[in-house]
Amino acid sequence: MQAERLVREIDLEGYAEVEFRRDSIGVPYLMEINPRLSASVGIAVRSGVDFPYLLYQWASGERIDVVQSYRTGNWMRYLRGDMMSTIAALQQRGRPGVLSPTQALYAFWSSFLQPMDYDYLDWHDLAPALNATASFTRSWLTEAVSKRVKKGFAQ
Repeated sequence: MQAERLVREIDLEGYAEVEFRRDSIGVPYLMEINPRLSASVGIAVRSGVDFPYLLYQWASGERIDVVQSYRTGNWMRYLRGDMMSTIAALQQRGRPGVLSPTQALYAFWSSFLQPMDYDYLDWHDLAPALNATASFTRSWLTEAVSKRVKKGFAQ
């Protein structure tokens, strides 16, 4: 309701993602407004709300389909983010608020037991998943080599 009022007040048309955070007593604070499709739209589409197609209908002047229902309880995994946070937990073990290596690895691997979809993965078009995997691998290797080189110079 607040997001709708805000979008109407600033005269924004089309799709927008409005994000709030609540403080410890529940007061909402505006974080951001994104008047574009975000990566998180994938979970909506897989749940039955095809925002890109609805936006196309709106922009082309077609009648916009009314979404009567959608699936709830779906999970979408950002595997790269999960991998990076697990690696960070392993590298920062012992720090306050960081899971132990055993807990971090358990949380990572046990999450595969939860039925979910993955960002970029579509069995009918594997190119995005392969590109994302290659990009992740390149950036991870580049960072790992860079750290080793810096460590070597520091000694």
